[in-house]
Amino acid sequence: MFKFLLYLFLFYFLFRFVFGTLFKGIIKAKVININHNHYHEKKEPEGKVKIDPNTIKHPNHNDKNLGEYVDYEEVK
Repeated sequence: MFKFLLYLFLFYFLFRFVFGTLFKGIIKAKVININHNHYHEKKEPEGKVKIDPNTIKHPNHNDKNLGEYVDYEEVK
């Protein structure tokens, strides 16, 4: 039983050390990349509205295909 606990203890710390250092490097690289992209992002002034004239305009839908109108009645 002592050997099992010793192996489990060693495995836990070895696992934490190997994967901790591996993931620490990967996470650090991702954070640096995200910060770099965020810093160099093209920023528009606050409150400026941009309208794209090349947007696709959808044709008007036929009202008959939209569904049936249901009257609303308030219940007291």
